Parts: sequence; C-alpha cells; structure tokens
Amino acid sequence: MEHWAGGILSNCTLGVRRQCKQATGLAPKEYAREIRLARAEDLMAGPDLSVKEIAGLLGYYSASHFSLEFKKACGKSPSQWSDRARLPR
Repeated sequence: MEHWAGGILSNCTLGVRRQCKQATGLAPKEYAREIRLARAEDLMAGPDLSVKEIAGLLGYYSASHFSLEFKKACGKSPSQWSDRARLPR
C-alpha cells in the first residue's frame, strides 16, 4: 500500500511541476526564488530594513544565504542594490 500511495504522490508532484513549468517557464523552486527576490527588491526600496531582517521575512535561514542568492540573481549584493534603489530619481 505504501508503494502505491507513494507513486500517486510522486505523479501528482510531477504534474504540478509540469504545470508550473508550462505556466511560468520555470521549475517551481526557481519560480519561488524569483518571487522571493522580487519581494526582496521591494523591501529594500522601502523603509530601512537590514539584510538580516529581509532574509528572515522571506524565509531564508541566514542572511548570508540570502545575500549569496540575491547577488547571484541580480549581480549586486543586497546592500549595493539597496543603496542604488534609494537614490533620488
């Protein structure tokens, strides 16, 4: 019975992954990361929150992990991006 139930869950998960990929062009994990990083940009452009606070709000287990992921995706560290985002336009 466990094997059968596991197979159903596995197929269900595969179906969800496939649907996400078709809808967004990204795997679910990649899509979630994109959403989190977009939210990080919004938070950094707003009131003064530390990188550690932003990382915690977004569910990262450490500020350093968040910073590495942000820099990898955006080409700048969170503090560099935040300084640029706060410049008067």
